[in-house]
Amino acid sequence: MKQLPTISSRELAKFRLEQSIKYERLPEPTPLKDSGSPQSQPGDSDDKEHEDAGEPVDISENVYGAVLFSVIHDGIELRSHQDHDRLQKYINVMRVTFVWVSLIFNYALQGSLLWFSYYWVVSPSIQNAQQLYREYHAECFDIDGTYNHEKCDDMPEERKDELCSLVLSSFWFLYLILALWWMTMLKEFRKTMQTWRKISHMPHTNSYEDQVEQDGDVQYVKRMVPEVKWLLFFIMILPKQMISVGLLFIGTWWLGVTDSMSELILNALALAFVIDTDELIFDALFPESMTEELSKVKLWRTSRKTLELQRWAAYRRSAFYWLLVLLGVYVYLVVLQRLPFIGPMPGYMNDIHCESYWSKEEDLRCKGWAVWNGANCFPYGVGMDDSPQTPIISDMYR
Repeated sequence: MKQLPTISSRELAKFRLEQSIKYERLPEPTPLKDSGSPQSQPGDSDDKEHEDAGEPVDISENVYGAVLFSVIHDGIELRSHQDHDRLQKYINVMRVTFVWVSLIFNYALQGSLLWFSYYWVVSPSIQNAQQLYREYHAECFDIDGTYNHEKCDDMPEERKDELCSLVLSSFWFLYLILALWWMTMLKEFRKTMQTWRKISHMPHTNSYEDQVEQDGDVQYVKRMVPEVKWLLFFIMILPKQMISVGLLFIGTWWLGVTDSMSELILNALALAFVIDTDELIFDALFPESMTEELSKVKLWRTSRKTLELQRWAAYRRSAFYWLLVLLGVYVYLVVLQRLPFIGPMPGYMNDIHCESYWSKEEDLRCKGWAVWNGANCFPYGVGMDDSPQTPIISDMYR
């Protein structure tokens, strides 16, 4: 048996010293990001500080919020090989299917309401208003366009009632209602654009798992894959804005040709019902667990602007919105309403004269302190034809 060579203690110490020097010369390994992304790049520290300087934003509890949650959360679960939510894959597939079917149903319902509202409600109202306006020009004006009081006095009372009941005859009342309606729709536009700004301003990432960072039970969406951004734009932002534009036009036309002052406010309330369809579907048809899941996912809003620049930009936008509503409605009623395809009354000249009609309608039988002064406004045993126009004074006050 061959004997192994012996090593002295001095040679062993020399060998250990050479090995320690060799390992000290090896480069240090580059640490990975907490999210599991590849090695950091020179600008990653600045981006990390920029992301941490943001603030969480809740996801809206409606159909669109459910779509946003499902695209991000279920997209990560279905594309990655790890289970993050401790649910079986078929649960994620079922949730994605349910949310997408609900979104399609929401668009179909809102689109159908717009379509049927225009052809069954708005279009007949426009036709009736145009016919009344045509008869008014024929019976109350001369051939040269001069208003003729005598001819207009001969107009039947029923037709006068129909004509002067049109909200077109009361410019400022219609202006106020349309201003409220435009503000209502502007709120919808702003909510959609705010959601898009939050999504579009998020930093890009190439990994689906890097989109979300976990902090306890709450997930913060701090980055987004470009494909996810564009998917959300085409399935959520763009269709929602198109429906809002259609509802703005149809609502403005309908309110503008309403044939009764009392029905104007009711029509405005009915239009608001179409706006809240997405929230109604969510509250009525979605499981309660979806509300809890949405509360645990937050969008992370960041901005590279200083606080002063953010406030300046916000007030500039608000000033533009004020001008859009106050001046936009006025320009629409004075100029745009008479244009084809924009207003329901092409050629309308704001020339409906109903001053005498409304002065009679506003002539109350009992005015002010008449009762306290002894007026008998509603006498017993007197027919309508025999009742005096001016309330008689009761004998007990003489």
